[in-house]
Amino acid sequence: RPVPCTHCHAAVPFDAMVGHLSRCVKVPIPCPSGCGKNLPRGEIDLHRQTECEEQTVCCEVPGCGQGLKRKDMGTHQNENMQKHMKLLTSRLLALDSTPQSFTVLLPEYEAKAAGVPVYGQLRSAYFSFKGFTFNLGVYPKGMLGSEPGMAVVSLHKLGDFKGELSYSIEAATGNYKKTFAFSLVNIGDGRGKTNFCRAEDLLRAARSRQDRALEIRVTLSAPAKDSEASVIEGYAPSV
Repeated sequence: RPVPCTHCHAAVPFDAMVGHLSRCVKVPIPCPSGCGKNLPRGEIDLHRQTECEEQTVCCEVPGCGQGLKRKDMGTHQNENMQKHMKLLTSRLLALDSTPQSFTVLLPEYEAKAAGVPVYGQLRSAYFSFKGFTFNLGVYPKGMLGSEPGMAVVSLHKLGDFKGELSYSIEAATGNYKKTFAFSLVNIGDGRGKTNFCRAEDLLRAARSRQDRALEIRVTLSAPAKDSEASVIEGYAPSV
């Protein structure tokens, strides 16, 4: 007989409740980074990406990029103020006119994708544009609204970026270009193409590389001129 989950209130068969509680997004769990907070399972990723004091983050000053725990960022900024000022001054004019191109690599993509449930996603490592953090979401088995066998790739904002953003995403046989008012996108959410390309095409592209990484090319601009390129490799932290 179905009984309501005490956390999400969904009706769950009594004999399936233990399994449901191990997946329920509303069940509180300790932050895996060790900050001491207990949050609903579904909020852990966003917590680690935006506020966890024990999470390792990159300094967002363009040209610095040093990785350290979020709780140590204030000290880092104070101790490197002169260096940061020089970096900011050298890039100040370019920030408003130069698009950035990123090569995002998802190592061992086929193995990672195989472990993702339907409508589940892989999140790339973070990258910075105009001082704001973004990453990519890849849904290897599609999302709600996708056609069977189609994968989804989307751009997610992790900082409070305001204004229009022109972006293009290319991977395997997929190519998506869009200009969108990212002021309307909530932090942690993203925009992409529901049917980006066939899921098999992404797998084939990863298999073709010696390191078995899926390569995704991203360009962000507002507006565009000469581009500068970066390489981002890895995945966002997972529970």
